Amino acid sequence: MNDTAKLITSIIIDAFGYVSYIVPGFGELLDIVVAPVTAWWIYYAYDSKAFAILGFTEEAMFYILDFIPSCTIAHVFSVLKKGYGD
Repeated sequence: MNDTAKLITSIIIDAFGYVSYIVPGFGELLDIVVAPVTAWWIYYAYDSKAFAILGFTEEAMFYILDFIPSCTIAHVFSVLKKGYGD
Protein backbone atom coordinates (compact mmCIF):
# COMPACT_ATOMS: atom_id res chain seq x y z
CA MET A 1 0.00 0.00 0.00
CA ASN A 2 1.43 3.39 -0.92
CA ASP A 3 1.84 6.34 1.45
CA THR A 4 -1.11 8.27 0.00
CA ALA A 5 -3.52 5.38 0.58
CA LYS A 6 -2.18 4.94 4.11
CA LEU A 7 -2.67 8.64 4.82
CA ILE A 8 -6.24 8.64 3.51
CA THR A 9 -7.11 5.54 5.54
CA SER A 10 -5.51 7.07 8.63
CA ILE A 11 -7.53 10.27 8.24
CA ILE A 12 -10.77 8.29 7.84
CA ILE A 13 -10.07 6.24 10.99
CA ASP A 14 -9.22 9.42 12.93
CA ALA A 15 -12.46 11.02 11.68
CA PHE A 16 -14.49 8.17 13.19
CA GLY A 17 -12.79 8.95 16.49
CA TYR A 18 -14.23 12.47 16.38
CA VAL A 19 -17.84 11.21 16.29
CA SER A 20 -17.98 11.29 20.09
CA TYR A 21 -17.89 15.08 19.88
CA ILE A 22 -20.72 15.17 17.34
CA VAL A 23 -23.11 12.61 18.84
CA PRO A 24 -22.76 12.43 22.65
CA GLY A 25 -23.55 8.98 24.01
CA PHE A 26 -23.26 7.17 20.69
CA GLY A 27 -19.70 8.38 20.26
CA GLU A 28 -18.50 6.59 23.37
CA LEU A 29 -19.95 3.33 22.07
CA LEU A 30 -18.23 3.91 18.76
CA ASP A 31 -14.95 4.55 20.59
CA ILE A 32 -15.11 0.98 21.90
CA VAL A 33 -14.91 -0.17 18.28
CA VAL A 34 -12.57 2.55 17.03
CA ALA A 35 -9.90 1.99 19.72
CA PRO A 36 -8.89 -1.53 18.61
CA VAL A 37 -9.27 -0.60 14.92
CA THR A 38 -6.93 2.35 15.46
CA ALA A 39 -4.38 0.17 17.23
CA TRP A 40 -4.57 -2.53 14.57
CA TRP A 41 -4.23 -0.06 11.70
CA ILE A 42 -1.22 1.68 13.22
CA TYR A 43 0.49 -1.63 13.88
CA TYR A 44 -0.38 -3.03 10.44
CA ALA A 45 0.39 0.04 8.34
CA TYR A 46 3.28 1.57 10.26
CA ASP A 47 4.70 -1.43 12.17
CA SER A 48 4.81 0.46 15.45
CA LYS A 49 3.78 -1.23 18.69
CA ALA A 50 4.38 1.96 20.66
CA PHE A 51 2.12 4.08 18.45
CA ALA A 52 -0.48 1.29 18.39
CA ILE A 53 -0.63 1.26 22.19
CA LEU A 54 -0.82 5.05 22.31
CA GLY A 55 -3.55 5.07 19.67
CA PHE A 56 -5.60 2.48 21.53
CA THR A 57 -5.20 4.33 24.84
CA GLU A 58 -6.09 7.66 23.29
CA GLU A 59 -9.28 6.32 21.73
CA ALA A 60 -10.28 4.33 24.82
CA MET A 61 -10.10 7.38 27.11
CA PHE A 62 -13.49 8.99 26.46
CA TYR A 63 -13.37 12.77 25.99
CA ILE A 64 -9.89 13.10 27.50
CA LEU A 65 -7.49 12.64 24.59
CA ASP A 66 -10.03 11.83 21.89
CA PHE A 67 -9.08 14.85 19.81
CA ILE A 68 -5.58 13.57 18.96
CA PRO A 69 -5.36 12.17 15.39
CA SER A 70 -3.25 9.11 16.33
CA CYS A 71 -3.26 7.42 12.93
CA THR A 72 -2.31 10.58 11.09
CA ILE A 73 0.49 11.33 13.55
CA ALA A 74 1.79 7.77 13.13
CA HIS A 75 1.76 8.35 9.36
CA VAL A 76 3.76 11.57 9.66
CA PHE A 77 6.35 9.89 11.88
CA SER A 78 6.55 6.96 9.47
CA VAL A 79 7.19 9.25 6.51
CA LEU A 80 9.77 11.27 8.44
CA LYS A 81 11.49 8.08 9.57
CA LYS A 82 11.74 6.88 5.97
CA GLY A 83 13.24 10.18 4.90
CA TYR A 84 15.79 10.36 7.70
CA GLY A 85 16.39 6.66 8.31
CA ASP A 86 18.62 5.93 5.34
